[in-house]
Amino acid sequence: MGIRFDFTHQLAVLAKQVEEAGIAVESLPSQDDLLMLTETNQLSRYPMNDLAPRDAVTKKRAQSAIQTARQVESFIRNILEETNE
Repeated sequence: MGIRFDFTHQLAVLAKQVEEAGIAVESLPSQDDLLMLTETNQLSRYPMNDLAPRDAVTKKRAQSAIQTARQVESFIRNILEETNE
C-alpha cells in the first residue's frame, strides 16, 4: 500500500498510524489492550530488577495477551487479503 510506519514494537502507536493512513481500525483491540500486549511482550522477554521474565507475567495476563494478539493477527490478515484481491 506504500505506507511507511515507524520502526517500533508499540502497537498503540502503529494502530494510530494505520488509522491515519485511512484504514478502519474498529476491529482492532482497544488501545488499553494494545498497550497491555506491548508491555507483556517486554515483561516476558527482558528481566526486570530481580524478577525473571517467566515470573513477570501471570497466567491470566498471558491468556489476555494471547487473545489480543490473535485479534491483531486477524486484523492484519484481513488487510492483507483485501490488498491482494
